[in-house]
Amino acid sequence: MTASREFAAGLERVGWPVSLVELDTDHGAIAGARYDATVDQYSPADDPQTRTTAADVAARIAATVGRR
Repeated sequence: MTASREFAAGLERVGWPVSLVELDTDHGAIAGARYDATVDQYSPADDPQTRTTAADVAARIAATVGRR
């Protein structure tokens, strides 16, 4: 998260709107995927928690459209 915080601070310094949210999940779940370590591969997730997380991330991204 340190790199994310520094990046967000840099954007704010040049006037970009920033919303940094720390999610209790991994990077695959934010895209709606689950990781299978046995085959070292991501695939679409079908569990409710991951789908909810992905929907939340998508809504946050969509809310930024038209800002700036």
